[in-house]
Amino acid sequence: MSEQHDLVDKTVSGALWTYVATYGSKLLVFVSTMILAYLITKNDFGVVGYTIIITSLLDAVYDLGIGTALIFHPEEDGLEDSAFWSMLLFSSLLCAITWPLAPLAGTYFNDPRAIDVVRVSVLFFPITALGNTHEFLLRKRMQFKKNLLPTVAGSFTKGVFSILFALLGFGYWSIILGQLVSAAAGTIIYWSIFPWRPSFHIRKSIIVSLVKYGGHIVLLNLLVAFLLNLDYLFIGRFLGVEALGVYTLAFRIPDMIITQFGVIINRVTFPAFVKMRDLANNFSLGFEVALRFIAALILPVGAGIMLTSAPFWQTFFPANWNEAIPVMRAIAIYTTFSVLTINAEAVYKAQGTLKTMVGLYLLRLALTIPAMYWAVQTYHSIEAIAWVQVGVAIVMSVINLGIAGRLVHLSFQRILQILRPSVFSTLLMTIAVWAGLRLTAPILSILQLFLAALTGILVYLAALRWQDQTILAEGKEVLQRVIRKNQKDNLPVVSQP
Repeated sequence: MSEQHDLVDKTVSGALWTYVATYGSKLLVFVSTMILAYLITKNDFGVVGYTIIITSLLDAVYDLGIGTALIFHPEEDGLEDSAFWSMLLFSSLLCAITWPLAPLAGTYFNDPRAIDVVRVSVLFFPITALGNTHEFLLRKRMQFKKNLLPTVAGSFTKGVFSILFALLGFGYWSIILGQLVSAAAGTIIYWSIFPWRPSFHIRKSIIVSLVKYGGHIVLLNLLVAFLLNLDYLFIGRFLGVEALGVYTLAFRIPDMIITQFGVIINRVTFPAFVKMRDLANNFSLGFEVALRFIAALILPVGAGIMLTSAPFWQTFFPANWNEAIPVMRAIAIYTTFSVLTINAEAVYKAQGTLKTMVGLYLLRLALTIPAMYWAVQTYHSIEAIAWVQVGVAIVMSVINLGIAGRLVHLSFQRILQILRPSVFSTLLMTIAVWAGLRLTAPILSILQLFLAALTGILVYLAALRWQDQTILAEGKEVLQRVIRKNQKDNLPVVSQP
């Protein structure tokens, strides 16, 4: 097998295992969220929204970007130990600093409950840091299969304990405490399944190198976290805690299905592109192949969520949450365009052109802040905030694909050619599903949802096969190679007498 095929197979295998781990865990999160919607109030979800905002911002800096730097850094004696102790020390310091500053959150949101929930929530970071090195070493070695157990077990633990605490009357604390239990469970399992153990073989030169690269990652992560939480910040400040609760829940479904797909792709393509640095002329091919398959998967999913938001919500959630439906439609479009360009970010990181990413995020920030302020002041609604997200995401997707294409020597015309089969097939699917939803409006929402999903899948696959006859065949070929390799790796070794 060629080196290129081997790298593609490792990337696809990693994506599949990460997909199973992520979506297995997200399915558990969805079930627990659905149950919690019946057990706690919109107000409670709004208070949890405070912690989502603060912890998302702190998540950008709690490891100093050392986890990503660990993947980027070449193997060197003392690398793992230096990374482990650096991440643990800084996450503990961050937790200690946040404690006296928590009242600022209560002041910003005009809600004193934010103080205690922030103080408790940040305990998540030192607990997680204890297992971070294990997780990033598995990613570096592209052993994504081993991430399955801690990811799924953590989500299962979170769901079970959150529901248990809610039944005991803990309200918003049920989700926060469930998150801490989940972090502890994940860390324990990482230590159980991965044999590496930290020692005190720490090298100052390595720490400096990790922090130097990680510093750029921290800046990027802060910009990303701030951008991803601008909507929460505006809603929590200007529209109130119940509006924040509705928006938080409406955001959760597209985020679980679409955004997490982007997280998977980023986790897998970044180490793959790092390896491609040593293979001549492979960046262009890698970017093209990844973009082609990302578009083929994410465009129909985003369109499907947008179209079926009403029957989906009416099937799984209580009627008093129906105001979240139009928000969910907009967020589905927003997350789709955001994930479409996730492949570009892996190229920037692998090539070390982090300044380009910083500039792009600053541009997005400059577009988003005034647009959101205008929306909240003019329309005073969470739906308007969601549509601002859509508009900015579309503009930034075009810019991002253009710049990334130039870096890997692909013209914008070629990028459009890559996207055309998936875009056209998604449009045909959208027409068919929309018509089907109109015809089946009188029936039960769960049957309507099932028929819409079945129609969408059949029409999309038929249209994609018509537009691009090779994409399904190539995907099948790679999957068959990966399955054969996994079966071979799992065969028992028989010793010769």
